[in-house]
Formats: sequence, structure tokens, C-alpha cells
Amino acid sequence: MAAGALGRYPNDPPVRYFIDIEGPTDRFYITKNDDPGFGRILGGHTTQDADWWAEREAVRTIQDIVCPYLRIQYELDHVHGPNKGHAIDIINAATSTKHGGKGKSPWTRVNGPENEPNCVYTKDKPPKWFAGRQGRGRADDTLRWIREMAETQTNPQSPRSDERGCITFAVNTHDWPHLDESAATVLRLIGVFEKNKVRGDFYLTPQMVEHYEQKRPDVIQRLKQSGMCISYHVRPPHPTYAGFDRRLRDLDEATLAKALRDYETYRLDPATGELQRDKSGGYSYVSKVFGRAPVVVSPQCRDMRIRSAALKLYAELGAKMVVAYHESGTKMEQPFEWVQGLLARPSDFSITRWGVGGRQEMFWWSMLDTPRAADFDPTARLKSQLAAWKGSRAPFITALIHENDFSRSGTGWSGIYLDGEGRNSRPKQPPFDLNAPDPSRPRSAEARERIWRAYEAMVAYAAANLRVVTSEEIVVMARR
Repeated sequence: MAAGALGRYPNDPPVRYFIDIEGPTDRFYITKNDDPGFGRILGGHTTQDADWWAEREAVRTIQDIVCPYLRIQYELDHVHGPNKGHAIDIINAATSTKHGGKGKSPWTRVNGPENEPNCVYTKDKPPKWFAGRQGRGRADDTLRWIREMAETQTNPQSPRSDERGCITFAVNTHDWPHLDESAATVLRLIGVFEKNKVRGDFYLTPQMVEHYEQKRPDVIQRLKQSGMCISYHVRPPHPTYAGFDRRLRDLDEATLAKALRDYETYRLDPATGELQRDKSGGYSYVSKVFGRAPVVVSPQCRDMRIRSAALKLYAELGAKMVVAYHESGTKMEQPFEWVQGLLARPSDFSITRWGVGGRQEMFWWSMLDTPRAADFDPTARLKSQLAAWKGSRAPFITALIHENDFSRSGTGWSGIYLDGEGRNSRPKQPPFDLNAPDPSRPRSAEARERIWRAYEAMVAYAAANLRVVTSEEIVVMARR
């Protein structure tokens, strides 16, 4: 039960340690290979009932725990005697992919210091077991092991205890008019992250999730199966997007709170901006599709009264973090700050856009097919920023990109909801023409591959030299 709870809700509430003493790991060990005595206890569910067992096997759910894990195992298991294969299975499942395992735990070990932490095993090369059979509790040993876990660098208050910086790869996913392009990009990004044994943060709008669910359910499935971090984003005509809050401005506090809850409960008609109360939408819809609350929210309205009410609602719905500033702004002495119960996403600097020689800041991906491409290599920029870092702690870094940036300049939705481009754009008024001219421009095949090569190189460098963390993991760090 502990592995299931910690796997499904790894941060709610955060747990410091998981010590497991000879717990069974899957349906074969739990039922002793369909022993009739165990079958009666389990309501007659045999090992053939794979669907029933899918959510009840610790060897599956433990892959998602994010706390240190200690497995205690004796030579003679209290149920299975000399058969200790389940101990090997579960330690390998919990151990981080960075150490050859299948999981996310920052620290794992079998028994005491006679075994090295963060190791995977085979039946031919097992860990060292405690002698004999489990007897009375080893209270002194247990306290010593807890102290040892507390002294490891797996539970930092900030990156200070690990000289490497923490980098988060955030992907804003929103270009629903180019659905297949968006889907192909997200699937390729998941592959890039998996290849480097890291996870990315995918910020999804409800419109995007709806289009995926209806026409590209394979994308939803891959995001779920891969364990990528899911966060929440808004785009027009959502009323917390900058310039689209006119429906909320004159509402009193109680009416405003109810209206915001409705916008995060029901579907927003993309043509009228009106709610369709017979259909699910907003934050609640994204939570339902993925089976978990998106971690980060990013309301963009400038009205602080509306923003404050929105943050209160998001915290109630299960969000843990907010984009309080976009690419930089974290305090050196206090990297973790809370805003209405939500952690402000920390970011000391970003590998997203910069200027060279006093010129205007530009997005790096837009410059790779220009004569100034050498100045906008994201890996080179990351290295130079790290070399220049003089802070008293290791930095938090955000590498932000939009999924459409790989394949085109601009988005398909901007022509529907905005007049003009960039800083000069202005909101249109409903009804919105969903067939408005598309202002985005496709990139050439060569330009696309240049961006992909540069991005993949940056992910590979970060995976080898930094701590690649998701927002979900940062929340855990902040709470310890």
C-alpha cells in the first residue's frame, strides 16, 4: 500500500523516507503463485486477472516514488523462504534510471552499508542479505539508516548541497490549429528526454488536450506512460490571459470566485468565449484526462485582484507551483518563495533568449538560420552562463520553448484572437473567426533540423553535467 500511495501521490504530502521490510512486490509473490489460501483473501483474483492487478503491484507503482527507499531483506524471506527475487525486482524498479534502474528515487539501497546505494542487481549477482530469518526489530540499525539517509544529498533545501545547477526543460504546448505538427513534436521531445533519462515539463492548454484526446490520443498516452511532468497553461479566449479578462473585471469577490471556478470546470467555446456547461473544460478537465492535478499554473492577467482569486482557486484544485516571473527573478538568499500557497517557479536565468553586443534579445531558435547563428547556440550559452555564475548556491535554470517553435515561426491561434503581432498585438472581440488567416510561417526542413540538433545537444549536456529536475521535484525540494 505504501508503494502505491507514494507512487500515485509522490508529493502530496511529501514523504522523507520509505523503509520496506520484505514487502511482496507483484501478483505472483502476493498470491504465492495462486495459492488457494491467498486467493480467498484477495476475493478470488488470480494472477490471470492482469487488469485488476495492474494498479496493485508495488513493483509498478514504486517506479514513481521520489523519496529515498531502503529495502530490508533476510536470507530466508518470512513468506517465500530462500526465494528473494522480489527484493531484486523492487530495488531495480525504484532505483533511478540514472543508475540503471527503472525509477525516480534519488537514493536506494538494500539493507545496510554492506551494499552500495543506487545499485541494481540480478539473481546471479544479488546484494548481501541479512543472515537468517527476520526476527525482532533492529531499532538501533533503523535509526542509523534513517540518519544516513538524512545526511545524503538527496533531500536538499536548495541546490546548495549539490554544486551542479538545477535545470528544467519547460515546453509550452498550445498550437492546436497545427495539431499533427504539435503531436509529432511532443512525441519526439518525449523520445529526446527518455534517451537522456530525464523528464520534461509539458505545459498544456485545455484546448490542446481536447484536440489530442479527440484526434491524437496517442500523445496523451505517451505523456502518461513516460511520466513527464504535466502543467497547465492558458491561451485566448481564457479570461486569465492578458487582455481577455473583461468578463471578470467588474465582478464582486464572491461572483469572481464562482466565475473563475466555472471557467476551470466547463468547456470554453473557442468561437464565442462563452462557457459550455454540458462539457468539461479548464484545469479540471486536464486533471481528469491525465489522472493527476497539473503541477504549475500560469495565469497571465495583469489585474492583480483577478490573478489573486485565480491562484487561490488553483491551489484548491491541486496546483503546487505558479509562474510568478517568466525567465528570471529568483532571490539568491531565498530561492523558494510561496505565493498564496503556491511555490513561485524558481529561475535564476533562462536559456531561451538573449542579446549579443547590446542588441535586442532574440529567441535562440529563430537565429540558427542567420549569419549570427554561432552566437545563439543554446549549449554554448548554457556553458557560458554557468561559468559566469558567482552565486552562493547553485543556480536554478529554465530552458523554455514552445512546441511550435521547432516547426514554424508563430502560432495558428494568434490570428484568430489577436490583431497584429508581438508586443503590438491587441485582443480581438468575440465572436472569433476560427478560419482567420494563419499568420504563422513554416520553417524549412533544414531549419527545423538545426533547431532539433541544438535542442538535443543541450538536453544531452544538461543530463551529463547538471541536475535535470521537473517542477514536481522542485516542489519536493522546497518542502523539505
